[in-house]
Amino acid sequence: MPQLTVHHWLLKPKLSSLLVAGLVAAGLSACGNSSSPLAIAPESANPPESSEAVLLQAEPDGTFLLTEPIPETAAAILLRLDVASEEPLPDTLALDGATFLQAPIELNPGFQSYVPDLNSSLKSLDAIASLEIPNISQASIQPVIRPASTERREGISLIYQRNDSQITLEDYILTYALTFLPESTRTPENIAEQASLLLADSDIALSSIEPIPDAVNTDWARGGRTPAPDLTDAAVMASALILDATFEPITKENLSILTNIFISDAGLVADDIQAIPGSSLPGETSTPTPSPFPDLPVLQLDETIFNELTFTDNIIPNGPNTFYFDDYLLDASILVSGLPAFAEETVLVTLVSFDFDTFLQVIDPSSGVVLFENDDVFGLTNSQLSFSVNAGDLYIVRVTSAFSNAFGSYSVGVSFLN
Repeated sequence: MPQLTVHHWLLKPKLSSLLVAGLVAAGLSACGNSSSPLAIAPESANPPESSEAVLLQAEPDGTFLLTEPIPETAAAILLRLDVASEEPLPDTLALDGATFLQAPIELNPGFQSYVPDLNSSLKSLDAIASLEIPNISQASIQPVIRPASTERREGISLIYQRNDSQITLEDYILTYALTFLPESTRTPENIAEQASLLLADSDIALSSIEPIPDAVNTDWARGGRTPAPDLTDAAVMASALILDATFEPITKENLSILTNIFISDAGLVADDIQAIPGSSLPGETSTPTPSPFPDLPVLQLDETIFNELTFTDNIIPNGPNTFYFDDYLLDASILVSGLPAFAEETVLVTLVSFDFDTFLQVIDPSSGVVLFENDDVFGLTNSQLSFSVNAGDLYIVRVTSAFSNAFGSYSVGVSFLN
């Protein structure tokens, strides 16, 4: 199978009435009086943006003019300041009304890193051209932003949107939001509303909060308030966000060290960390169960995959003719978001190609039995199937052709049938 491309929007008008365009990402706007959008989290494979570090001389007023201005930042937690100087550095730095603390972990060799305190962590920052470092005459200053960009769009969240590719600001906000809510009021609606109070105009998609943050899966550190979470638990998530952005090892020891600078009386040690963000949630004893079909691409809700059949693809066995095919995994546990395990939903799988007459099958992965299949829909050469699923169900969705020796480009996607 050639390398496939996944888009969260639909390019083919024919599909627009059948699939919901794109997985809603949380569009987060800045607090305060800034309303221009800013990007928050790129794919974790992309490193955070950092400017070149050069030796700077302090101006007469004690400020340092940065070689490159720090662009607007949606939340201070996404900015780290790395400073190197032969002179003793202060314990804290002030930047656009936010307080940055010395990190006790070396995040950039040869530099002292500063990270925002919790009270400042969700403060939006304007573009900054200078930095005041008291009683310092020379310093190298390297701002590190995750990322430095001009669009405020949240990435898909690691924990609460079932995507293990990155830890995002959204994970932190959702954990932090729960510290303000009594346990009986922790509905997705209330959590999203509280998140918008923490970061003005945040637009967290309710349907994408899965699993819903609760007193168990946010209890990152032992002790503290019951029911969890408290500020210490939120600080563990903030620490993980910082460590993930800098590609430092996210270990229990590093998490406890960073958390203790956010919460001065936390007194955590490594054994107090009950789970490592990105490895497992609190209450889980191990990392998430790996897919039983690790080599199969997963069909996500409201996502369209663009791919193609080629002569190098698999061939359906035991037939007189040659039919190429691509298989995808459909995991109903991912689709049935926030619903009880017995909840039943009807899904719609749509296959479209302008190059060949499509044929769509849904297969039981344990037995190999074809459960549903469709050749043409609405009298056209595209294919579509609707069927009921329950959380925990697994299916193989097979893309193939109605006629032998056919190949070409196609798109396939899944949505709920409204």
